[in-house]
Order: sequence, then structure tokens, then C-alpha cells
Amino acid sequence: MTSGNIIQFDLYGKIHIGTVQGTKRLDAQNVDALDAAVSAFIEANPGAHLLLNLHHVEYVTSAVLSVMLHARNQLKKSGGGVRVCALHSYCRKVFEVMGLSEVFKAQDNVQEAAETYIASL
Repeated sequence: MTSGNIIQFDLYGKIHIGTVQGTKRLDAQNVDALDAAVSAFIEANPGAHLLLNLHHVEYVTSAVLSVMLHARNQLKKSGGGVRVCALHSYCRKVFEVMGLSEVFKAQDNVQEAAETYIASL
């Protein structure tokens, strides 16, 4: 397990679950911290399969979505990937409007999302 101020990473079978913690908003105030934590994770775990658990998050900005897309692209280059789960209603709408629900294979339940991700590997 590795943890930072904004996200905690835990190994779960063949995947890592990154749980955003300590904030209900992912925005300009913390996007740099999120980017740094996720970038450090990717550097330490090339090719990892990461499930972002956003169950505490009620608000996201486009800058945060950019961080997530960048992480997905970086991990995909090395054989990994990123999915998301446990989106609050506002965040779900943002993902849907931006066409990212399918890109990130968003699911509601953390356990089901983790099991589905592992089964797909």
C-alpha cells in the first residue's frame, strides 16, 4: 500500500485501486497534487492496471479529467490501463457528457468494478 495526501493506492489482485481521499472536490486547488501522486504511481508501476475509486468525490473539473486521460494514455503505452468507479451523480454526468464513461468503463460499485477489471485481464 502506498498513500499520499490525496490518493491512496492499494494492490487488489492483479490491479491497483487508487482511492481519492480527504476531499469532495477535485479542482484547481488540488489538481497538481493529484497529478503528482498519479504520475509517481505510474513511474513506480509501469504497465499497472489502475481503478480510480471516486466515491468521496462530488465535483471534478476538466483539468482533473485531463490528468486522468494522461494517466490512462501513459499506462496504456506500457500495457496497463485506467478505469473509474463509484461516481457521484454530478461526476457521472460530467463523464457522460464528455464521453468518458465508456473510455474509463465507469461502474458504480467498487467491488464489482474491481472484479470486472480483474476478469478482463
